[in-house]
Order: sequence, then structure tokens, then C-alpha cells
Amino acid sequence: MYQGILFKTDEIASTITRIIDESEEYCFIVTPYYNVWDQLGKSLAKAAEQQKKLVFFIRYEVDYVEGGINYNRIKVLIDYGFDVVYVKNLHAKLYMNEKEILITSLNMYDKSVRSNFELGINIRGRSEYFKKNFIENELLGAKEYYGQNGLEECYKIIEGRYFAEKREKDEEELKRKEERAKLLSERNSNSENKGFCIRCGAVIPLDSTRPFCLDCFRKWASWGNYDWQERYCHVCGKEFNNISMRTPCCNQHLQKQNIPASM
Repeated sequence: MYQGILFKTDEIASTITRIIDESEEYCFIVTPYYNVWDQLGKSLAKAAEQQKKLVFFIRYEVDYVEGGINYNRIKVLIDYGFDVVYVKNLHAKLYMNEKEILITSLNMYDKSVRSNFELGINIRGRSEYFKKNFIENELLGAKEYYGQNGLEECYKIIEGRYFAEKREKDEEELKRKEERAKLLSERNSNSENKGFCIRCGAVIPLDSTRPFCLDCFRKWASWGNYDWQERYCHVCGKEFNNISMRTPCCNQHLQKQNIPASM
């Protein structure tokens, strides 16, 4: 069962920036109207520096297309390398990454943050459902949208590039699972100490003080959040919900590794 958290205007604004800041695989931003506020501007600039995958769905308005009086706002997003999709008659507002969703009345618009009374519901754990049923089936499935490069090119950008990257990650994940399964089957007869990266599951040396592979450690180190939820037990390689840099092992292996339950 999934529970939603009710937010008010100031909490909504901070949640939007957090969803962008904490996105790793993707971030979909559905907002009919767009005008940045200060903290949001900083988050978008940082996301651009980190080459994050952000896709904006914005209402098709003459003001927002090239030559319109508000086009410069959108051009900043394009210059950052983000994708912008114009949608006919768009009224929905939704912000999501691979771990959480915010459904709200708030446009990503500075005046709305300053002056309006808004509400939002924050949901964790259903991103794949919303991506499939809303982003793909509703926004893209209807094909009533425009992109910077036209309808067909826009569809290729979203469906082709993003979903090709997703398929590639799925294939890499499958290889990691096969490698973990092979290692687990050989563990009893192999005296060499091997563990798993708690984020991607890659096979690494067993060391509870260094439970990431090099690539994942670099990503983690940019934020340094010891309580950020990871995925795999460093010792057994199985998936658990309570894995983090602070507690890199499942409960079964905490005592065996002499790791306190709370560091």
C-alpha cells in the first residue's frame, strides 16, 4: 500500500527542487506554465552541470515557442541540454524522478510560488507506474504535442534516446544479476573475500567501509548522504530496502561484519 503526503505551497516548491536534485536516471516535469524562481534556477543549473536527463512537458502557447515574448525562458532549458515538449491543452502538473512523484496544483512558475495557495501529494515507490501510464500512454500516446524539432523528431528524442538508454541499463542490470548469482553459487568454495556495490550490484572487494564501486562512489560523494537508500547488501548481494552507506549490509550480516545498526 502506498501512502501520499499532503504538502502546502512552500513545501511543494522545495519538493520540486529535491526531485530534480535527487534524480539519477530521469526526471519528468509536467507544467503548463514555466518561469523559474531562485532556488529552482540553482537546481536546474546544477542538473545541467551533472548532465542529468530532464524532460519538460509545457503547454503549447505562442509565447513559449521560438519568437514568442517568453521564449527566452524556454531557451535556457534547451541550452542546458534538457528536452522540451509542447503539449496541446496541457493542464496537469506533475514532477517525478525514478523514486518519487509529486502531483500538485502548482505550475513551475515563480508567481504561483509567491502568491497562490496550492496543494500537492507526494508519493514514493510508483514512478514506473506513472511513467508508463501517464508519460508514455497519455502525454506521448496521444501524439498531440510539439517539440523543438517537430512532432516526429520529438517522439524520437523521448522514445528513442531515453528508452534506448533504459534498455541498455536493463541489459547491464541483467548482466550484474547473472554475475552476482554466479558469485553466490561459488561463495562456499571460494575463500577470496568479495562483496557487492550497494548501488549497482557490481562485484567489488568486501570492505564495509568502502561498499561502492568507483563510479557509484563518485556519484554518492557529490552529495555525501549517508542515509540515501541504496539497493544491494554489500555482503550477500541481495536486494533490501534498508541499505545505505551508513548500514551497507542487511540485518543478517550487520553483526557478522561488526557494523553497528546505527553509525
